[in-house]
Amino acid sequence: MESQTPAVELIDVSLIFGGDRPTDEPV
Repeated sequence: MESQTPAVELIDVSLIFGGDRPTDEPV
């Protein structure tokens, strides 16, 4: 597990789960 880019993983998980709004940029 690469703990270098957690934002990417969070966004990826968000997209997979909801895909409504990324965790990095809550727009």
